[in-house]
Amino acid sequence: MRVPAADLVGGENNGWYVAATTLDFERSNIAAISGARRTIHDLIAWAKERHHGRRPWNDPGVRAHLADLYLEAEIGRLIAYRTAWLQAQGKVPNYEASIGKVWMAVLGIKVGNYGVNLLGLYGQLTRGADHAPIDGRVLESYLLAASGPVAGGTGEVQRNIIAQRGLGLPRG
Repeated sequence: MRVPAADLVGGENNGWYVAATTLDFERSNIAAISGARRTIHDLIAWAKERHHGRRPWNDPGVRAHLADLYLEAEIGRLIAYRTAWLQAQGKVPNYEASIGKVWMAVLGIKVGNYGVNLLGLYGQLTRGADHAPIDGRVLESYLLAASGPVAGGTGEVQRNIIAQRGLGLPRG
């Protein structure tokens, strides 16, 4: 169909720019970081409880791993806040959104993987199962983590955006 140039979103010959800009807003990752933080907090609370005669929290390795995940989630939160702040300023958070996208994709894999392993066989139980710890959300995190590096643009594409637009590196 023919549309007058004056009625085109973004103007004539800017379709790719408009489509790519919408992805920059999609990649703010506020929802992803909120979910990861909630799961980490729940894993910490679970680890502090007694399970099968022991408290996982008593293991220094468990505490260290959960602390690392907690810190990575806080970094992700700050990245997401920066992206949201830029959006609120009317700016397009191009490479900043890509940084958040890559960060959260990797963190999602780490949280899901460690969570399922920490919970043991019970970590494989789905939402609604009788003995599913943390209502089965850890398994959901684990299963959804596989799509994180691809959804919204692959990690490789995001890294190229960061390199070219954020760091000013040449296209190679």
